[in-house]
Amino acid sequence: MSNTLLRRGLLALAFAAASGLPSTSRADAPLLDPCDFTRASAFTYQDVITCFESVPWCSDPTDPVRCDRDNLLDVIDANFEQFSSLRGNYDARIEWRARVAAMRSTTFTNDYAQYQAVSNLLEDFRDAHWYYGGPPCYEQMFFASIPLDFGSAYTRTRPGHAREQIIYLEAPYVGLTDWYLAITGIDLTQYEGMRVVSIDGQGVLDYFRDFGADVLRDDDDPGVNLMGVLEFGYWSLRMGKTYPTAPSVTLVLETRRGHRQSVVLPWVFAPAGLFGVPVPVPASTAEFEAACFQTYGAAAAAAGAMQLQDVLP
Repeated sequence: MSNTLLRRGLLALAFAAASGLPSTSRADAPLLDPCDFTRASAFTYQDVITCFESVPWCSDPTDPVRCDRDNLLDVIDANFEQFSSLRGNYDARIEWRARVAAMRSTTFTNDYAQYQAVSNLLEDFRDAHWYYGGPPCYEQMFFASIPLDFGSAYTRTRPGHAREQIIYLEAPYVGLTDWYLAITGIDLTQYEGMRVVSIDGQGVLDYFRDFGADVLRDDDDPGVNLMGVLEFGYWSLRMGKTYPTAPSVTLVLETRRGHRQSVVLPWVFAPAGLFGVPVPVPASTAEFEAACFQTYGAAAAAAGAMQLQDVLP
């Protein structure tokens, strides 16, 4: 299954389940165990990242149970060298051979850092048919959401000026709106119909172009990536490789009368099970680590190799 189709399928499942979300609770006190996610049903960015970064990187990269870094890189290397007729073109474009070689000698600060390095390499191919199914603890356990629904239109923003493309806020996603309000105290429906001027200090169109090029990386065509934001909610509901890298975003919004306001919206993380994705919630670091390492080993590497052969050119 392609990266794009998998993401669309999971997001569709999540949105379908959103209308039935139960009332939620948020952990205000620090977690005693950073990976105990049973004490609440919604968490902050810092809660989740602290857990992710607490998983140690194994000092022995050949350990077939916990790390198996070399085996993982061998699979990537072999599949592109043996099965991809475009290996030379890709190497000239993103220098994948040098990056694989560099990872072989890297001492990662934690297991999550290794996941990010491998994920970034494969996402840089910008091919929706190339999918890296990383450890489920990072890929599938949580959704991060600010449930805004963006629309696009061409209009004159000032009298006498040419028509231009604008991004505005449509009605927020049904089900997720009340859920977000219960956790953050922010009612997103109050912003419906307002024009989005900027996000985190950057013009909104440039922001989404950069998001598509640097985060989604599904295609070289910025129009395709923008469609992912507008049609499929890729910015608003995130998982795995598209997780946010900051606790919140700042939007500058404009009313139809031209009045502007700045709004800070926090990202909320919730276990995927709340969205209909059947992934167990860990109660401890030990349980979380078990999910991180369960896909490693020779058997998983062999299965991964078969999957890669199916999708490589």
